[in-house]
Amino acid sequence: MKLNKIQIISFLAMLCVVWWHCYCGSFIERWFIPCFCVWSVPWFFFLSGVLFRKTLNTKAYGIVIWLKVRSLLIPYIIWCCIGAIITYLIPSRVSVLDGVLDIFCISSRKIHPWGNTALWYVRSLLIFMLLTIPIDYINKKFFRNRRYVFQIILLALILAISHYLIRLGPSSSGFYFVMGMTVSERILGCKRDDTRKSTIAGLCFILVAALLRCIWFWVGYDFINGGGTLLANVSVCFLIAGLWNIADLIPDRLVAFNVICQFVPLTAFVYFMHYPINDWIKYRARGLNSEFLFIALVVCAPISYLLLAWIVKKYFGRVYSVLSGGR
Repeated sequence: MKLNKIQIISFLAMLCVVWWHCYCGSFIERWFIPCFCVWSVPWFFFLSGVLFRKTLNTKAYGIVIWLKVRSLLIPYIIWCCIGAIITYLIPSRVSVLDGVLDIFCISSRKIHPWGNTALWYVRSLLIFMLLTIPIDYINKKFFRNRRYVFQIILLALILAISHYLIRLGPSSSGFYFVMGMTVSERILGCKRDDTRKSTIAGLCFILVAALLRCIWFWVGYDFINGGGTLLANVSVCFLIAGLWNIADLIPDRLVAFNVICQFVPLTAFVYFMHYPINDWIKYRARGLNSEFLFIALVVCAPISYLLLAWIVKKYFGRVYSVLSGGR
């Protein structure tokens, strides 16, 4: 039940990602996005690290690689191509060749896959996971599975790859992934006899995160690259810890509620599809007032994407399975 409740938090994180990508130059978004949305991608990296550690402990390496090819690589390529088609309808300064090279992380022009910018997360995650497998094997084979050796080597390699060799987005993304790997066994394996204490701890973590975020606002912040400062990342770490601890507050009835059961599993599909459609809508509506456009997108985009994903899943089950990575 705990992971089902965590899935609801991931659903909220997906909504925050969609809202983040509704930016269109309005005044409201300059406050709304840093306050409510910048925790979402770090949360996904952290949770991916937690669950990937669990997968490595329970499955053979070959099976792990196939699962990630099916759940990440295949949807990544398909959605990049779909995004490229949609982006082709928008005047772009990126050539088709550069776009194709960017999809496969060959070009150094930019960190984002052409046509579907949001999928930089998937590309980074795939490379992090592929780096983790040989390091995990070496650690178990030669270092008797000493966790600190594994964590130090993995973090150093991921940060080096992220920052110097391939532009994979903010270097902090690798940190959140390794953090999830590090605490995975402890937080998944522990049995909480005192939910009250964990709840109080979680609320305290969230309070500290809010205070740090306020200080971050006070000293100045970068809107688009909101997670790029040390203070911002520390606040996100506290928020992630707080959300994990207060997940038990989510009522079991809510987890079992029919509407929740129908829409929460659509998280991955909506994440894959939302960015190019957002981009196209903003291009077509570029003459509208930016404040109105941002509010309209924040309200309508998640509902529309969830309904579209639900229709595809209900009537085109096999297509949905491929496009969502078998989820």
